[in-house]
Amino acid sequence: MRTGFCFDFDGTITDRELLPYLAESIDLADEISVLTRATIEGHLDFRKSFKLRCRLLGAIPVSRVNELVQDVCMQPDIVDFIRSRPQDCVVVTGNLDCWIGPYVAEHLGCKLVSSRGTVSDDRLTAVDDVLDKGAAVSALRAEFGWDRVVCVGDGMNDVPMLELADIAVAYGGVHTPCKAAEEAAHYIVYNPRSLCSLMSQF
Repeated sequence: MRTGFCFDFDGTITDRELLPYLAESIDLADEISVLTRATIEGHLDFRKSFKLRCRLLGAIPVSRVNELVQDVCMQPDIVDFIRSRPQDCVVVTGNLDCWIGPYVAEHLGCKLVSSRGTVSDDRLTAVDDVLDKGAAVSALRAEFGWDRVVCVGDGMNDVPMLELADIAVAYGGVHTPCKAAEEAAHYIVYNPRSLCSLMSQF
């Protein structure tokens, strides 16, 4: 039986949410943090909130975003798990391809499915598509012919993929998963080593 593993990125693979971190460089950390937390908990619609946050962060050159993202740490145990089976692991994130694509390719070497943005003159000029994680997981299952899908996430925008997963894991490595993610999950895990031990059983 072939199993595929789909991971949220911000606050799951990484040790922090990326958008508040990026906002520190333009003195908007508090504002972006409030929006991010409210979105994770489901108080704000993800698509609208994400586009608003991208509009605010669009003042940062994309090349500078790529530099800042390189300073963000990933959870070593999760990185090792993905690197050991890159053909069966996918990062499924609402974050933008132009912001995190190079980082994922360099450090994880697995497929990335993400929201998409348009860049002109080193600036984000538009958010073209905000990823629907449920639709993404359905497409990935068909693309790879997975017999079973394990999904890992923490926020409200992860709920659609958790609901479609054969094995859904609400992961609280950085912050407590939102209530809807916990309700959709078969397992709730708070430690990266425990998460990887669990996934190694499938």
